[in-house]
Amino acid sequence: MAEDSALPRPQAGEIRLRLFDGRAWGQPIAVTQDTRPDFNPQVAFDASGRAMVVWLQNKIEDLSPDSGLDERFLRNLEVAYAVVEPKTGSVTASGRLTNDEALDFDLRLSAGHDGTLWAAWQSSPQAISVGDPQAANQLKAAAWDGQKWSLVETITNQLTGTLWWSLAAFDKNSVG
Repeated sequence: MAEDSALPRPQAGEIRLRLFDGRAWGQPIAVTQDTRPDFNPQVAFDASGRAMVVWLQNKIEDLSPDSGLDERFLRNLEVAYAVVEPKTGSVTASGRLTNDEALDFDLRLSAGHDGTLWAAWQSSPQAISVGDPQAANQLKAAAWDGQKWSLVETITNQLTGTLWWSLAAFDKNSVG
């Protein structure tokens, strides 16, 4: 994360990536350059050696400095991604895995031994961070095969009391 001091606070957070070639760190690569708040970046490398960056991005443009962490803000958090080619330092593809009214949060990214990347996150239709039996959260996931993301799947819609969890990918068929 980097802060662009020319922008107001809610718009200032940008995703930057620095790669290490075994000898030295490269220059920062601008993954985002917009007025949307970005959070929780995760990075993994696919089978082709490209860096996949996933993060939570609020889809509201140009939030004012007095914007609060209210239900509107939470319901506009989405899972975004960018593919970075390490040799050129360029973002070759980007987009969103979600575009809904649920609170998407607690994002994880894991690489399987075959180079498949799995992104998983909690999703709350009620916009609450800890689900309970009356309002359970969901665990959602999608897999990157080196060319495209799979459709988002709901792993479970019964998350209650979940505060901490981990993601481990084995291959394109196995994640836990």
